[in-house]
Amino acid sequence: MTANVHGAELALDWRPITRWRLLGSYSYLSLNLVKADDSLDTSTAKSTEGSSPRHMADLTSSLDLPRGFGLDVVLRYVGTLPSQRVEAYREMDLSIRKHLTKSLDLSLAGQNLLSPHHAEFSAGSNGRIEIERSVYGRLVGRW
Repeated sequence: MTANVHGAELALDWRPITRWRLLGSYSYLSLNLVKADDSLDTSTAKSTEGSSPRHMADLTSSLDLPRGFGLDVVLRYVGTLPSQRVEAYREMDLSIRKHLTKSLDLSLAGQNLLSPHHAEFSAGSNGRIEIERSVYGRLVGRW
């Protein structure tokens, strides 16, 4: 088997103002596998090529607010995985944080807020793995 693989990645890290940071990235992947003329393999090329998304992108906005509060928003896109029968998806995560002391932060976060669930990959004959929407709290201490 031979492979021709091409890809590119672009990343952004920008602070429009001191308290606001924007991070973004985009990646492109082109994967083309060709079996050898004498190969009897009929599935590796198709299953491997279709197991990685061609396009992925994310944008993160992190804003430091007055009184020790902060707001983080993450938007992301992941392209299809045809060989795993996984559709492209868009999602958003949201986190509100409070800086309590010099070494203690409290936050409330929601993940995958745009849909109740989405498939991220296949589990073979067991079907697809579905990732559900979630909400959680977090307390972080530093020393």
